[in-house]
Amino acid sequence: MQKRFHKYFWDGLENWSPEYELKRILEYASFPDMLKYPFEEVKENLHKLKLEKLWTSGERKELIIKLAPFVKDSNSWEEAIWAMINFYNKPSIE
Repeated sequence: MQKRFHKYFWDGLENWSPEYELKRILEYASFPDMLKYPFEEVKENLHKLKLEKLWTSGERKELIIKLAPFVKDSNSWEEAIWAMINFYNKPSIE
């Protein structure tokens, strides 16, 4: 784990599962730090989390839940975010 993320593990850095580490980052990291968390870790572990039970702001939780379906087919945070934006900004057919 990069040193920048150590501050989010105030109760120690030992024996956490990769899923728990990601959960902690999603819940507590600043938004810029969250987006600097290695995407491969996100891709590998996001689907293992109960996203509706994240202990974070409603807006962040909503973002993560809406982003989750796009993570598995993306190679970066940016790619996943753009896929989500494109999906939710489809023109409506009237």
